[in-house]
Amino acid sequence: MTKSITESLNALVDALPQRPDQAVIDRLRTDLSVVSSQLLSGAIQEIAATAKKKLPEEPAEGDIRDAIYRIYNRKVAEHAQMFPMFHTVETALRASLAVELETHYGIQGWWNPVLKQLMSSAWDPRSVTRIGNVDVNREIPYRMGRILQSLIDKKVAVTSFRTGNELLTACDFGHLVFLIEDHWSLFAPKFVFKGQMVPKQLAVTWLDRIRDARNAVYHHQSFEGAPGAYDAGDFVTQCLGVKLAKVHPLIAGAPCKPPPYFPKLVAPRQAAP
Repeated sequence: MTKSITESLNALVDALPQRPDQAVIDRLRTDLSVVSSQLLSGAIQEIAATAKKKLPEEPAEGDIRDAIYRIYNRKVAEHAQMFPMFHTVETALRASLAVELETHYGIQGWWNPVLKQLMSSAWDPRSVTRIGNVDVNREIPYRMGRILQSLIDKKVAVTSFRTGNELLTACDFGHLVFLIEDHWSLFAPKFVFKGQMVPKQLAVTWLDRIRDARNAVYHHQSFEGAPGAYDAGDFVTQCLGVKLAKVHPLIAGAPCKPPPYFPKLVAPRQAAP
């Protein structure tokens, strides 16, 4: 077993309110090669925090591992419940950006003037002073160039993109925030909450809160910010004209086949000898 797993195991065992028997420790050691150590640690911390009162549920046959995994599985389920919000926010942001930027610049491939210069040997963001029908300051092509370069570094075929939707689908969430910041004049009229104009920095703070929660969930990390992240998602989607409170239950309650969602493969028949 690796040194990293041994160190993780020791930290987990030390965090428990009482040391489990060796059989449980051995099973946890094996678990660490196939589960999220972050969620496992979160489950154990929750047990430790409630140990003075009572374990969340009395573990079957005295195995504290059962109690740990009841919490672990609940955390996974809580992560799954966040997906409709992440999906709704991200798709609304990407689609809104695609429409606003194409409309603003008056050309479908609004990133292409920056990409053309980026692909040249003498890249200088100051060389791009106009995109489509709009004169731009050098900060906009500079940040666009950084976004495009990060995609190129990931081997994304940016030269194949024809529409803003294609480009923005490939972008990270952080890239979306950069584009909104740099084009705040387009989005400020949308970011109105209860009749009040929302300052750019506050809007970015809410977007960052969603991004942090998204990254924690997608990387299977234990975090306590779900209510705040959901409130942020509700705020952003309302500003973009989407009612998250209506959309989320429709997605979560949509009927689908039980896992694994696809038909069983049928082995091809053997040819007669």
